[in-house]
Amino acid sequence: MKPLPPRREPLLDALRALAMVGVLVVNAISYTVAPWGAPLGEADPPGVAALGLQALTALLLHGKAYPLLAFLFGAGLVLAGSRQRTPQAQRRRLWRLLALGVLHGALVYAGDILTMYALTAFLVVAHVHERASRLLTRLLRACGWALAAIGLSLALTLWTGGSAEADPSEGFGATADWPDQLWLNANAYVILQALGAVFFLPVLRAAMLAGMLAARLRLLTHPRWHAAWRRWIWRLLPPGLLINAAYALSVVDASARHDGNLSLWMAVAPGIGWLLTAPLVGLAALHARRWPRWLAPMGQRTLSLYLLHSVLCLLLFSGAGLGWPLPTAAAWAWAAGLWLAWWLASQAMAARGWRGPAEAWMARR
Repeated sequence: MKPLPPRREPLLDALRALAMVGVLVVNAISYTVAPWGAPLGEADPPGVAALGLQALTALLLHGKAYPLLAFLFGAGLVLAGSRQRTPQAQRRRLWRLLALGVLHGALVYAGDILTMYALTAFLVVAHVHERASRLLTRLLRACGWALAAIGLSLALTLWTGGSAEADPSEGFGATADWPDQLWLNANAYVILQALGAVFFLPVLRAAMLAGMLAARLRLLTHPRWHAAWRRWIWRLLPPGLLINAAYALSVVDASARHDGNLSLWMAVAPGIGWLLTAPLVGLAALHARRWPRWLAPMGQRTLSLYLLHSVLCLLLFSGAGLGWPLPTAAAWAWAAGLWLAWWLASQAMAARGWRGPAEAWMARR
């Protein structure tokens, strides 16, 4: 395996590693009732402990990881361009990511995000070398489209009454055999990608453009921005905590009543997640002295971790696989344990100059 390319930003890689906590926990906690069950699973067993973990997931993790990863994806496009990676090489990598996303989504996990990341990246990669002022104009327009998508989602939810609720017994944890599992997963993947193109892609595009602009201005890494970060952290952190705490309380209330319907919250989730993610990222940037180097190797190998998590969930927790039960606390422990194991593995791979398996395939010429 070839060594990783030089001149990466350790803070961005470290943030990518931290974002994976949210991805792993949210996907694990909802896996057995996915793809159409409660967005944060069922409180299992019912009680204070499970409800508390659901609330913690809603407050700190749900809706926070994917916009941060899209932001970091955009920043990575700019940094790759600065390392003289040609547009053709970048597009070749995006085609590979798209192919990987389609295979992953259609065969393994319907909630795949790689497909939408690749499609969104195709829309923004041509702007990698634009001047910052032009990028800012594009970002402002993209934010308008993102707000319109959120507004449309909210309007449709209100119009339909927000009453759709799925039967958890129809989730991945209850599939009868492999044909049943593959059929459920593939159908859900197609539907989710179609909905995502309308309601989700505009949000990801805004996040990627924000990441591109941030990389051009060195918004997270240059000391000249520290004063601005301090101001905005304290402007965004209190309302971000309050609004996301309200969402967390709604999750607990719905779960305690065995009501999996949180349609209104799901409609506005792309907007409220950023209110908390942005100030937390600012805090990380202000205190980025030594800690990023401990997480950077893992952040360079998150694609392999994401795919590994999906495959293991399919084999261990789906009804077609081993069908192991996955209570709320066990889902948290499973996700945290896998994250920690991959962190240790990443340290070992970095010491030997190895990429992760998926990253090595993506980088092939």
